[in-house]
Parts: sequence; C-alpha cells; structure tokens
Amino acid sequence: MDIKNEAQIFGIFPTPIYRSRLNREFTKKEINFFNKSQWKPNQHNRTSVDNYILENKILVNLKNDINLFTQDYFSKVIRPASKISPYITQSWLNITKEKEEHHRHNHVNSYLSGVLYINAEPDKDDISFVDTRYNQLKVYSTEYDAFNSDIMTFSVENADIIIFPSYLTHFVRAKKHTNTRVSLSFNVFLKGHLGNENNLNHLYLK
Repeated sequence: MDIKNEAQIFGIFPTPIYRSRLNREFTKKEINFFNKSQWKPNQHNRTSVDNYILENKILVNLKNDINLFTQDYFSKVIRPASKISPYITQSWLNITKEKEEHHRHNHVNSYLSGVLYINAEPDKDDISFVDTRYNQLKVYSTEYDAFNSDIMTFSVENADIIIFPSYLTHFVRAKKHTNTRVSLSFNVFLKGHLGNENNLNHLYLK
C-alpha cells in the first residue's frame, strides 16, 4: 500500500519562542551602569551581584521597554480572557568570555523568562533550547527539523530580546570567540484573576 499521499503529521502544543529587538541604542548611563556592575561566579560564567538589576533608577526606561515586550508576548501568545498582567520579578546580568559557557537550566517559580542582549555578535553568540521529553532515548536522524530535533539554537546580537516559557531548559555553548558577551536576564510572573470561580479554580494574585 502506498501511504505517501495519505499520511498527515500535526505539530500540537508547540513551544512559543518570542524574538524581537529593542528599537533604540543603549544610553551612555545604561552602558556605564553595566560596565560598573559587580560580578559573582556562576557555574561556568559570571552573574551580577544584584539580582534585581532592573529596579535601579538608571534602568527605569529599559525596564519599561522590557515590560512592553512581555506584554506583547502575553497578548499574542496567551490572549487572556480575564484581567491578568505579567510583571518582572527578578533580573540580573550575565557575562560570558571566551571558553566560558552557561550550564543547562530552567527557571522555577516563574511563568516566563527572557534575555536582552547588551553585547553580542551574530555568528559568535547564541542561545540553545532543549527538548527534555525523550532524554531516556537517543535516535539520530538523517535530517533534523522541528519534529525530531532535541536542541534548537538561535543566533543573537545586540538589542535582541528573547522570551520563552520558564520551564524550557536552555543553555549557552562554550564561547569560541574572544568577544565578551553581556546579557540581561529576567523572570516574569502574573498578577490578576486566574481561572474562573464558577469552575472552582479561581485564584487572585496581587
């Protein structure tokens, strides 16, 4: 039996990765703030000592910009039926130099996570996302696509912003280039009315 023209394959429950760009240059005050930030060791790179970096008054406009992107993600992907709004919880800087990397991880106690790239070069810097559903088996393919890949990598550059579900495992490969990569990461949670009281699953988050 010839099934070539009969079979259909559907992609269900896709994982939304939001990508956009900051439509302005970083200000001199913002750049000076980044350059003067204090750092602490991470597993294979460094992060800022300040874990609430966007609460600094110098970055108030940048925080407003990022909030607009998270709201855009929420309206385009979630399309809430009730009054729910996303807000930034924690935020921090990352610095990665040659031969350094960022270990595989996800973000718990968070709904969305994101990265804004402050210093990054295309073809030199990227971020990779991992599908962990089939970790117990490894089948190699002759050609990879959205259905059979367990790692998807996105090249990034200055002013790129990427937002994704916090449960999604991600990492940064060891840098092979001499440029120093600087990024600003953030977590997002929700406030407002979740669920529906008539369905006995209502939750109000202030």
